[in-house]
Amino acid sequence: MNNKNLTASTFNLYHRWAYLDELFQALNQDIHVLSGNLDLPVDIIKIIRTLGFLDGISFAILNSFCHPKHPEQVDIYKKLDWIKSLRNILHQWHEIFHVFMQISIKECNVEKFIQKLSHIELNKNKKNVFTLDNQFNEVHLINEKKAFQKMLCQWNKKHASLIFSSNQSMHYWQILQTNLVDFSLILSVTNDQPIDAIKQKYAHIEPFFRGIHQMLEVAMNVMLDYSEALQQNIQQLHLSSNQMKLDPAEYQKVVLLRAQMQRMQQWWEIAAQHIMLLSKMDTGSYAEYRQALLGSSGGDSKQLRQLKQTMTQLHFSLPRELHDQSILIHSLVKHSSDPLLNQLLSAIRELQAASSDFWLRHFTLTANTIGMIRGSQGLPVEKLISFAVNSLLKQDSLLCTVGNVGQEYARHPEATIIKIDHNKEKVVGDTIFAHVKNQCKIVGKYNITIHANEPLLDSLELRPLEPNDTANSPYASWFHPDIHLHGLRFTMHSFGVPLILLNDSVTNTTQRIVELQDHSWEVFFNVRMAQLQKILFNLLAIPENGFFAVSVDANVTALLERLLSALPRDTNATVLTTQQEFLTVNRALVSSLIEHKLDIVKISLDTAPLNIAEVFCDAIQKIGKKLKLVVFSQVTANSQMSMTLNEINTILDSIPTDVPVIIDATQGVFNVPISWGEILKNRTNIYLLGSAIKHGRSTSGLGFLIHPQHASLLTHPKKTGWCAYLSGLSMGRTTDDVGNLLYDEAWQWLGGTPANVFALEIFINTWDAILRAGETVQSMHRYVQSLHGYFLQLMATQPDNQMVIFDKARREQYPGFASNVLALRLKDKSTQYRVRYAAEQKVHFDQREERFVRLGFGIQH
Repeated sequence: MNNKNLTASTFNLYHRWAYLDELFQALNQDIHVLSGNLDLPVDIIKIIRTLGFLDGISFAILNSFCHPKHPEQVDIYKKLDWIKSLRNILHQWHEIFHVFMQISIKECNVEKFIQKLSHIELNKNKKNVFTLDNQFNEVHLINEKKAFQKMLCQWNKKHASLIFSSNQSMHYWQILQTNLVDFSLILSVTNDQPIDAIKQKYAHIEPFFRGIHQMLEVAMNVMLDYSEALQQNIQQLHLSSNQMKLDPAEYQKVVLLRAQMQRMQQWWEIAAQHIMLLSKMDTGSYAEYRQALLGSSGGDSKQLRQLKQTMTQLHFSLPRELHDQSILIHSLVKHSSDPLLNQLLSAIRELQAASSDFWLRHFTLTANTIGMIRGSQGLPVEKLISFAVNSLLKQDSLLCTVGNVGQEYARHPEATIIKIDHNKEKVVGDTIFAHVKNQCKIVGKYNITIHANEPLLDSLELRPLEPNDTANSPYASWFHPDIHLHGLRFTMHSFGVPLILLNDSVTNTTQRIVELQDHSWEVFFNVRMAQLQKILFNLLAIPENGFFAVSVDANVTALLERLLSALPRDTNATVLTTQQEFLTVNRALVSSLIEHKLDIVKISLDTAPLNIAEVFCDAIQKIGKKLKLVVFSQVTANSQMSMTLNEINTILDSIPTDVPVIIDATQGVFNVPISWGEILKNRTNIYLLGSAIKHGRSTSGLGFLIHPQHASLLTHPKKTGWCAYLSGLSMGRTTDDVGNLLYDEAWQWLGGTPANVFALEIFINTWDAILRAGETVQSMHRYVQSLHGYFLQLMATQPDNQMVIFDKARREQYPGFASNVLALRLKDKSTQYRVRYAAEQKVHFDQREERFVRLGFGIQH
C-alpha cells in the first residue's frame, strides 16, 4: 500500500479505529453469519480474530521501538526491555485465550466445520502482511526477532491443533485468521504518519501508546461476551425449597462458575500488566506527546465502562432472595449457613478485586508517566483512585458485606494489653503475645468498650436560625454566584446538592447519633422539627402564626394514604382530580376509593391550557353537593404544567369550605415561587403535600405535610403509626380501654419512623446555607429561567429540531410560574435514541411516555 493510497483511504478507518469498541459491535453481525455458515461457535471465531489483531498490533509496536526519532537515552538496553516485556504479555494473552478456546471447542463439531471450511468462499490467497523492521536483523536484535517469531509460531500451532486435528491444521488456521483480520485496518492505525506532520512528529511513540490501548480494546470484545454469559449463568441458579440458600443440587454448576471466574480473573490480571507496559515509555517523549492527546481518555472506552459496571454489580445476578445483607453475612462467616453460596461469593469477590486492581493500576500508570497532576481531560490524577474504589464502597457492594463479616468478629477480639518500654501500653493479638509474653508486663485481656466521646456536635447542627447570619454557616459561601473565582469546586449530587455538603452533613449527623444515642429523638422532635418548619415556611412564604403545622414521613405516599384514611365514610360521594396526576396519587386514590366506595371524576387540563381554573370550576359545579374531596398537583409530573397563584385561588374559592383539598406540590415546591401563605390564609380545608427530593435538593427520604393546626376537617387517620401517640410510648399504650386509637393532636399525622433523619438534616443544612447566602426560591427561579432562554435560543438555531416545549403557550403567558423543568415533546419516534445520546454528552433527560422527555434545569444542570 503506497502512502498516497493510505492517506486517501484510511481516514475513515482511523476514525473507526478510534472507536474500536463500536467497530467490533458492527463486525459482530458478520461473525454471526460466518458462525452459521461454518458451524463454528461465535466465541471461537471471535478469539481467532482477536489473536490475529493482537499479533498484528504487536508487530507495529515492535517496529516503533526501533524508530530513528527516539531520543539518545533510548538505547539498546531500553529497547530490549520493551521487546521482552511486550513478548511476555503477548504470550500471556495467547495462553488465556487458548484456555478459553479449550472450553468452547468441546461443544464444536470439528469434522463438520472442516468440511464447510473447504467449500466456503474465503480468500485463500490473502497473506499476513506484517513484517518486522530491518533493524531486527542486526546482531543485537536478531535473537529477539527469532524468539518473537518462534513464540507466535508455537502458539498458532497449539491453537490450530485444538480446532483442526488434521495435518493441514496450520493451513486451515491461516486461511481462517487472515480472512477474519482486517490488516488494512491495523495498518491505518500503525502506519498513518503521512496523514499529517504532527503524526510524523510522534511516529516513534504513537504506535506504542495507541497500540497498547487498542490491543486491550480487542481483548475486551471477547471478555464482554464471557461477562454477560457469567451473569446469565448466575441468574439461573436455583434455591432450596423453603430455604434462603442455594440448592445443594447446584454444586456442579457452582464449581463450573468458580472455574469460569478464575479464568476471567486471570484475564484481568493480564490486562493490568498489559496497561502497565506504558509506564516504560520515555518520560520526556510522553510528556511532550500527551499534549497532542488533550480531550481523549482511555477511560472513555464504552467496552471498559460496561465491563466495570458488570463486574461491580455481579453479585446482584444472584437470585433476588439472596440480596439481603443478613443472608450474605451469615453465608460468609466461618461456620457458613450456606457453604455453596460462600464459595460462589468468594469467587465473585476475587474477580471483583482483580477488576478493581486493573483500575488502580491506571492510577499507578498515570502517576508514573505524568506525575501527580491532571490528566488529558483535566481530571486530577488522585481522583483515579476514587474512581477505582467508589463502586466498592457503596453500602450494597460485596466489599461492604465482607467488612460487616469482619465487624462481627471484631466484637470479640482475641488480644492482650501489655506494657513495653517507657510503660507504654500496647494491644497485641494473642498469636503474637505468645512470642513476647516473657519480655513484657501483662496488663490484662483486651475488650472493646465504648468510651465517652468528647462533644462532637458541629456548631451548625443545633444553632438557632437567624436571618442574614452568613458568618455562622460554613456552607453558605458555596452558593455564591462567583464561587469558582475562589478556587472551590464541588460535584453535584443527582438530586441537586453538592456532594461535599451531603457527605459533611451525613458525617455530622452520624456523629451526633453516636453521641446522643436514644436522646437523639428528643433533638429530632424538639429541635429539628422546629428548624425544618422554620426553613420550610420561610421558603414558601407561610407566616408562623400557629394556624398551620408540619408533619413528616419517609415518603409522601404514606402521608397521602393517611389523609385518605381520615375521610368520613360516605357512599354517595365523589372525588375530583385530574388525568395528569402522578402514579403515586392515582394508585393511592384507587386503593382508597375501593375501600370507601367513592366515585372519581378525572378532568383533563389539556382542554383549556391557558385557563385551568375554568376547567375545575365547571367540574365542581356539575358535581355539586356530592363533592367530598379534591386532589390536584401544583405542577403536573409529566408535562410540567404549572398553576398560577390566581388559578389556585380561583379553584379553592369555588370549592365549599367543608370539602378537604389535597394539593400535591411535590413537583412545585422549591421550584416555582408561590406565596403559599396567601393561599392558605383563612382556609382550614387545605392539605399541602411535598417532598425534599429533586428541587428540595436533599435526596429521598423526607416527605412533608402542611396541615391546619386547629379546626382541621380531617383528623385521626385510620392508617397510622406509634409516633402519632408519643405520649403513650413510656406506658406502652396506644389505645384506650375500649380499643380506640389514641392520638397526640400535634403528632397525629406521623407514622412509625418519622422520616429519614439524614435526609431531614441535609435539607436543613442545604436550605439554611442557601438562605444565608441571600438566595431565595425567586432568585433561583429567575436564574434558571435565563438558562431556559439560552437553551431555547440554541434549539431555534437547529434546522432539524424535532423538539417542542409541551406547555409553550403557558410559559409565554405566565413566565413567572414556569417550572424549572422543561417537558419536551418529540415530533418523531427517536426519543430513546436522543435520550441515550444526551446521556453520552453528560446531559440527563427523564423519559416519560413514548415521546416525552424532561430536562431538569436547576437540579442536575
